[in-house]
Amino acid sequence: MTPGFPLIGPDGPPDAPWGASVVLWDAARRTVLQLRDDWPEVINGGSWSLFGGGVEPGETLVEAARREVAEELEITFCTDDLRPLGQLIASPRGVRLHVFEALVPISPDQIRLREGAGFGFFTRAQVAELHTTPYLKTLFDDHVSWDTKKSDGAGAL
Repeated sequence: MTPGFPLIGPDGPPDAPWGASVVLWDAARRTVLQLRDDWPEVINGGSWSLFGGGVEPGETLVEAARREVAEELEITFCTDDLRPLGQLIASPRGVRLHVFEALVPISPDQIRLREGAGFGFFTRAQVAELHTTPYLKTLFDDHVSWDTKKSDGAGAL
């Protein structure tokens, strides 16, 4: 377990590789998701997922999250904008995925997609209709606040 990141779902091995991803919110409280490439070597290809990736040696979780979003979307944001949401074991590789959330006032025209087959801005109802990676439904249904107001400090924005 990683302090500050409550466990979502069953735990995995303590030596699982680490990953970092971000639930990005725009000002209208839509989330920005990546359509994963639909290639045989891509896990969960053709599914919608969060932007993120592996934590490199010597890198903090925050640094990894910011780097991944910058690499994949060419979007940068302040470190203070990131709030830990939780950690889960993402199958089938068993990566310990540390999920942050951040309210970043972005619009589709500001994004330069560098990884994946596409991206989109989605409401809660729209996400419910998408073919997503296995962990995303649990994360969004049970651990994310879709309220457009800031939270009471419980972790959601």
